[in-house]
Amino acid sequence: TYFIHANPEDPVAHLKQEICKTETDKAADEMRLLLGEQVLEDSAIIKDCRIENAGLLYLVYKQDDDTWEEVNVFKPVYAQTEEDRQIDLPDQLVSYLDSLKP
Repeated sequence: TYFIHANPEDPVAHLKQEICKTETDKAADEMRLLLGEQVLEDSAIIKDCRIENAGLLYLVYKQDDDTWEEVNVFKPVYAQTEEDRQIDLPDQLVSYLDSLKP
């Protein structure tokens, strides 16, 4: 999990540069940010991508075969609470997460 402060006028590339400043050993061009299923292009401006404050983006890395890893959201069963089971997720997100199941 990364928490990044960014100006709405910044390009998506800025977010990737900020991630590079953390412990990651990956270069920005080896990263891809997604908002839901939408790939965020480096040149796109954050406010134009409709990223909300405290928004959730997915980060995937380029693999050795030049493909991108799949989004893999995992929450161990022991970490789930009764409240987690009652969260109403948007239908599009539920559909996307269902498509990731093996």
